[in-house]
Amino acid sequence: MRRPLRHRRRWPWIVLGSVGLLAVVWNWLVSAVDSYRDAGLSERDQYSGVYSLPVAVVTLLIAVIGLAVQSRQGRRALESVSGPVPAPPAGMTSLDVPEATVGEQIRGRASLITELTGMYEREARNMVRVRVLHGMGGVGKTTIARHVGGVLRRRGILVWFVSAAEQADLDAGMRQLADSLGASRYELTDGWARAPDVLWRHLEAYSRRWLLIIDNADDLSLLAPHGHSLAQKRGWIRPVGTRRGAIIVTSRNGDAQTWGDWCRLHPVGMLSTADGAQVLLDLAGPDSGTRDQAAALATRLGGLPLALRLAGRYLADAHRRPALEGQITTFAGYRATLDAEGIAAVFPDPDGQLTDVHAREVIAHTWELSLTLLETRKSLPHARNLLRLLSVLADAPIPYQAILDASTMAASPLFSGLNTTRLASLLAGLETFGLLDLGPPEPGASATLRLHPLIRDTSLFHLHAAGQTPAVFDLAAQLLFRAADRHGAHGDPANWAFFRLFAPHPIHVLAQAAAAPGPRQEVISNVTQAASLVTEYRASIGLFTAAAAEGRTIRATAVQVLGDEHPDVLNSSADVASFTGGAGDEASARDQYAALIPTVERVLGPEHKDTLLYRSNLAWFTGQVGDAVAARDQCAGLLPLALKALGDEHFVTLFIRHSLARFTGEAGDATRARDQYLTLLPSMRRTLGPIYNLTLHAEQQLAIWTGKAGDTATARDQLTDLLPVLQRALGPEHHDTLSARSDLAYWTGRVGDPAAARDRFADLPARFQQALGPEHRKTLNARAHLAYWTGWAGNPAAARDQLTDLLPVLQRVLGPEHRDTLSARFDLARWTGRAGNPTAARDQLTDLLPVLQRVLGPEDQETLRTRVAFADLPHRA
Repeated sequence: MRRPLRHRRRWPWIVLGSVGLLAVVWNWLVSAVDSYRDAGLSERDQYSGVYSLPVAVVTLLIAVIGLAVQSRQGRRALESVSGPVPAPPAGMTSLDVPEATVGEQIRGRASLITELTGMYEREARNMVRVRVLHGMGGVGKTTIARHVGGVLRRRGILVWFVSAAEQADLDAGMRQLADSLGASRYELTDGWARAPDVLWRHLEAYSRRWLLIIDNADDLSLLAPHGHSLAQKRGWIRPVGTRRGAIIVTSRNGDAQTWGDWCRLHPVGMLSTADGAQVLLDLAGPDSGTRDQAAALATRLGGLPLALRLAGRYLADAHRRPALEGQITTFAGYRATLDAEGIAAVFPDPDGQLTDVHAREVIAHTWELSLTLLETRKSLPHARNLLRLLSVLADAPIPYQAILDASTMAASPLFSGLNTTRLASLLAGLETFGLLDLGPPEPGASATLRLHPLIRDTSLFHLHAAGQTPAVFDLAAQLLFRAADRHGAHGDPANWAFFRLFAPHPIHVLAQAAAAPGPRQEVISNVTQAASLVTEYRASIGLFTAAAAEGRTIRATAVQVLGDEHPDVLNSSADVASFTGGAGDEASARDQYAALIPTVERVLGPEHKDTLLYRSNLAWFTGQVGDAVAARDQCAGLLPLALKALGDEHFVTLFIRHSLARFTGEAGDATRARDQYLTLLPSMRRTLGPIYNLTLHAEQQLAIWTGKAGDTATARDQLTDLLPVLQRALGPEHHDTLSARSDLAYWTGRVGDPAAARDRFADLPARFQQALGPEHRKTLNARAHLAYWTGWAGNPAAARDQLTDLLPVLQRVLGPEHRDTLSARFDLARWTGRAGNPTAARDQLTDLLPVLQRVLGPEDQETLRTRVAFADLPHRA
């Protein structure tokens, strides 16, 4: 969007005026410089006092002109890239402002919209920049905010839209916003414990004009840290200290003290009779009656915008086809029917104030007419039950194409006789009458729908009143389990778009179903399994800390109904252990599995697939902690059991073979590890697929053990081919992609180009820190490798200094006897000696050698190379 003409024309005149002033003083300035240059020392002191101020003014003027030109160029560059918010990455959500309905007009809110859209004008520089639109459900708060966002976006202002209806929606939206502002991956994962501070640090540094819309912020406890109020300015909403930005919040809460004196509250009430009548006429057209009749109906509906929209869309649809006998087609007929069916009891006084309870009744009476029309005219008797089913899902976009399955629904007494054609007609009919909003499909994902919060609330009210709660939760659990199970390959990036949309719903339904009277175990089991797949998806994309937190919530909820030895609860416990290890605490993960497995073996049996999987995970984390021999032996003992119980291409069997190969190599037999991977990978590619994350990890391990078996050039070439596959499948900043880059750098050095290896490692510690945190093992390994290749590239002193800084961190995080710590001690001694201090190096190796013999054994490669280096030092000295 181009800037206003008056602003575009102002700055050239400023620059021209400045140039003219320079031209006037130029001759004087030249002569002054000449006089100063030719003068003696005493005369120069006199000139300095006379000329210093004018020269400083001219210098300042030149700097201002330069800054003005640079600022304009920078602004043009920024404005040239303005546009829609990019598609969210996996695990995130969209920040786009929801599109308005085609032909939508907003009545009765002009002055409020003008004030809100004027916050970025020059004369508005001192305006309060946090605005709260508050009022009851259905008054149009979101519609106003959405309209304001659309207007400002067309003016070149970047607009973000985040739902605060659910904790998961709010967290996902703010995480996506922080990501778009440049937050590091670490800030988005482990650093997210101080999420509001992360977001505001980036917001305050942002140079473009922006608007953040936070919608449906009814529960203010979600907006501030635990134990703090929103007014304390420590939560998601804080005072905006720059006129580049602003915040608009929609909420049912209008308590000024709760919000704080730095927020300006705008009550959003009912529409006047005249505005309400115009809404009806806009939607239904003049064929439905006169303006006075529209005004009478608007009064009877209390001026509630949502009710007016439902009534108007009902009458508009009624006029699209020849009317049936007795069908309502006019404002007067609609009002008469409402009165006859009891709405007068809701409004005994037409001028009375509408409350939330009244609004629910108005909506109920209003949509009854729409639902009756769907039943009688379109032969769609399941509309009410579909709304009630959708109402138990989270207040978030619902990927209905993936969740709603006609055959599963038809098996329930709620939807007897339903088929796919009828389901599609049912959704289209409900959208026609404004009872739900169907959105377009996102790339690679299902299309979504949303319910208005008041329609959701009212549907839940009638669900409980009709005694359908058990049947609806039973069906919802079946549908969620089916959808999750069909996309259960959470390690396949092709399924990540589905899980991003699906994620809020199982955990929400689990909490609601568990809290309902007399929850059935089958319902809780189905939803627990679906929710667990969501957490496993989060771990697949690297959000280990978030996955562990959700896993603990799932386990705590499910155990109340299922008991602590139910297989689904045991699976949740295993998930939490795995995510804990993925987040970097591998010793804790090992200990959690060690404590869990005896119960699993007793409950499920020693050859159950879950028992074998959990034992293989125990072996994995045992090896990750540093005991490769024990890990190898555990996997070797498990493999015959898995082959017998599950077959040679079951996922668990493949994972055990993968672990066995990995730790065979770690235990010292690189050639055998390479050969095992060569045998394993064809089965993985065929069974799991070529871009499944376990397959990609095995491809990477094949390259590593090929190199360690002596073929360094082939290892480098394999990783060169693998890296672009990982970048496309997982993304360039995924920790597995970064690991492949690290391995490629290492084998590049081993081929004989240490300088290239050093250069490839240069940015990896920072990238690992962004992805996993400063003390994750992969971050520390990248730092160690950078030091290693810095030394081999010819700078042993720099390598020594890097390792001196790194070693205390390794000792604290991994422990003083971890293999990586011991290896770093050896490298420190090596580069200390080569930097010119062989005596200190000899002392370091003297201290290290007995520890290696005790911890790793006298024949371990690390011990042997330390002996050789120790023996070689006197000759180098």
